[in-house]
Amino acid sequence: MELKLQEFLDLVQGSMTVCEYRDKFTQLSRYATPEADTDAKRQKRFLKGLIAPLRYQLQSHTFPNFQTMLDKAIGLESTCKELSDQKRKFQSQPLGQSNNTRPRYSSPQGFQSHPRGNGGHYQQGQQGQSFGQQPQHSA
Repeated sequence: MELKLQEFLDLVQGSMTVCEYRDKFTQLSRYATPEADTDAKRQKRFLKGLIAPLRYQLQSHTFPNFQTMLDKAIGLESTCKELSDQKRKFQSQPLGQSNNTRPRYSSPQGFQSHPRGNGGHYQQGQQGQSFGQQPQHSA
């Protein structure tokens, strides 16, 4: 029983998921009644064993009970894993290739995209008219 108490006191999340850590924490807390006999003590001890990024995000909050804190820890872990997966996916893409490329602009048909010797006016592809000039009517 003394060994189980010490195991509880030394318990940290390490490479376990929050759910695995919770299960181990719950199992060992039975042998550490004075260390986890109130909800506040359970919260404090559980937080102490969490990995640093989760502990950092949860420490500044006050939770009404252990279960609420646990639910928040599981949610944060899930979000961190998603972000890590996205980052890994993004970093594995070759340079110059990404999913967020925008289509290139193409000029409307009938318009030339570069001025051609007409004083900077863009020409419309019909009847030689250019912007800024009035259409010529034959009389």
